[in-house]
Amino acid sequence: MENIARMIYDDRHKEILFHEAYQCISFSLDNREIYPHPKAYEKFEGVLKHIERYFDREWLKEKINFEEYDLGDDEEEK
Repeated sequence: MENIARMIYDDRHKEILFHEAYQCISFSLDNREIYPHPKAYEKFEGVLKHIERYFDREWLKEKINFEEYDLGDDEEEK
């Protein structure tokens, strides 16, 4: 994940990438009956803790409303 983040030049995009990864991994941990592989949990928990070292935990738990962001002036840009 960090390798991918290094390739992204925009810091805000990096933040969103880590935020969405956190959301997806948290969902997996909260729904162990859907994702039953026991060894994955230990790894997933480590990834969450790693992300929490760099970002506010409360922010990571919030949903991002992408409707608030201007994605361009016309439909082609959006």
